[in-house]
Amino acid sequence: MDEERREALEFRAKYVSRKAEGLIRKQKETSVYIDASEGVNEYLLTAYATIEGMTAEALMKFVIKDEVEEGAFEYLDGKMSQSHRETLLMDSGILSGQTKGKIDILRSKRNEVAHQPSPNFDWYGDSIYEVMEATIEIVDAFTEALLSQNTERYYKGEKQI
Repeated sequence: MDEERREALEFRAKYVSRKAEGLIRKQKETSVYIDASEGVNEYLLTAYATIEGMTAEALMKFVIKDEVEEGAFEYLDGKMSQSHRETLLMDSGILSGQTKGKIDILRSKRNEVAHQPSPNFDWYGDSIYEVMEATIEIVDAFTEALLSQNTERYYKGEKQI
């Protein structure tokens, strides 16, 4: 991964984690009902897009390896579907079933936002807190793996995202 992509990854990861922490803190200080104007919908879309990019980076690092031309990353990031990226990472032993399950939960909420006009969520009834906590865990796991210099444990199946 080149320096520019590394910096972008770190920036996106920090943004997603800080945004979730801010929304969680705000919720604890206010009411049970959260609407789109409070940033939840935007957060879900941004967080999922960040994770999509991270899965493409993980494929480059752990499956295809960085030595491949830049065109491979463009294909993985722009043309390969997210479900195919996740399947390939799971089949390669890089992505755990637990993390995959968390991504599925985030995707479900993201799809509600992307495909419904002005969806509103009940903080507890719609498990928004759990989705945000899971998102932080997903982003942290991908960030740790992608920025790690010790990739052998992932290759050997001793560690997964």
